[in-house]
Amino acid sequence: MIVDDDSALRRMRALMVGTAPNFEVSTAADASTALEHLRDNRVDIVLANVIIPVTGGMKVGAQVYLVKPVKREKLLIALCWTRSRSPAIGVTGEIGP
Repeated sequence: MIVDDDSALRRMRALMVGTAPNFEVSTAADASTALEHLRDNRVDIVLANVIIPVTGGMKVGAQVYLVKPVKREKLLIALCWTRSRSPAIGVTGEIGP
């Protein structure tokens, strides 16, 4: 799942990842929308902007930090590394009080 409030970057990253083998991509513009999706769907990895409305990506259990602009190769390497280290990823952090 790609979470970013910038719609152009969100679409670009979805294309970068979605065209790679073995990746299915869902997107959300903010943490609230992402959490709604996560309640009903299994998601292995969340790629979130550090600064997004409601809460930032670092507050929900970041494992890898990439600096923008992110090249496709580095993004896919980070995603594959994260997937290999956590084959049964669940929610790694909580949002809220």
